[in-house]
Amino acid sequence: MARTFLDQEAIHESVETRAEVVERIRVLRNPKYLCFRCRYSHIYKTEGAPEPVVQCTKLGEQVPGTITDCNEFQARGSLTVWEMAKLAKLIDIDEPKKAGFRKGEK
Repeated sequence: MARTFLDQEAIHESVETRAEVVERIRVLRNPKYLCFRCRYSHIYKTEGAPEPVVQCTKLGEQVPGTITDCNEFQARGSLTVWEMAKLAKLIDIDEPKKAGFRKGEK
C-alpha cells in the first residue's frame, strides 16, 4: 500500500517530536557539561555502567563527560561557517547599482 503525502508528513512530525523530547532530556540531564549539548558528541550508556560514555567525533576519541570548556564545542542545530557560506546569497559587488526608489515613468 502506497503512503500518501499526509501519512508521510504525520510520520515526519512524529519523529521530529520524539527527537525534540530526547534532546530536551539530554540537555536537562547534564546542562553544565558541554558534551551533552555538542553536535560532535556521540553519547551512549552501557548496562551496569554508572556514567555514560562520550565519544567526540571531532577529536576522534573518547572524552570524559564532565567537560565544561572546549574550543571545538558547537551547539546542536547550529551552523558551521562553511554551512552558512553555502546558504548565503551571492551578491555581485563589481557592478554598482543605484540605491533608492525609481521614479515613475510619465
